[in-house]
Amino acid sequence: MKKFPRPEILLKAAISLDGYLDDSLPRRRILSGPEDLAEVAELRAACDAILVGAGTLRADNPRLHVHSERLRAARVELGHAPQPLRVSLTASGALDPRLEIFQTADPNQGERPPLIYTPEKTAERLRATLQCQAEVAGAPGDRVEFEWLLADLARRGIKQLLVEGGSEIIEQLLRHGLADLFRLAVAQSIFGKNGGVPLWKDDRLFTVDHAYQLSSARQVGQMTVLTYSRHPATPSG
Repeated sequence: MKKFPRPEILLKAAISLDGYLDDSLPRRRILSGPEDLAEVAELRAACDAILVGAGTLRADNPRLHVHSERLRAARVELGHAPQPLRVSLTASGALDPRLEIFQTADPNQGERPPLIYTPEKTAERLRATLQCQAEVAGAPGDRVEFEWLLADLARRGIKQLLVEGGSEIIEQLLRHGLADLFRLAVAQSIFGKNGGVPLWKDDRLFTVDHAYQLSSARQVGQMTVLTYSRHPATPSG
């Protein structure tokens, strides 16, 4: 893979014991316990930006905020904005301006509006929809390529990027070896026939060029947290 300037990427996910990100029921299932959620809050506070896909915005309606006043104050002490930059990408440009991510930026507190990537052909329509609620960046071509998106974030000064899903983004980043670390929290729950969203659908995900090695395994409350690091394959012979 051709190298290009990009942020350091931490990818995180929480799954059931049988490999699902969520069940098939309408209400979102929270897999992480309080101890794991506390660690995730620390990760959010330590990054420059948080990225999720548009599907996650529609399904979960997250704020993507650092909620702890202590963690926000620590960011400000280090010279950062109280909140990381919130980032998403959408192929269709179909995002509801009433979503939580578009309601919570407070410029008086140094918070930046969300940054939304979309193909150039849908950018103007999305700008008209969101108006001043977000910055819309138009990507060349018919889809937002991760290499272009990550290079653009690097140009904006983003050095640490936390990616929180959804499943298609997780698969793409792992498939192409773009995640530097992959934090996988495994719950004790088994969804079985109620499983709705698998972590990945492609059993050929890990190729010889983009393998990941287990670097640590820890018990965090009721969750088992596995951390994988990117491990480029060693040429044979």
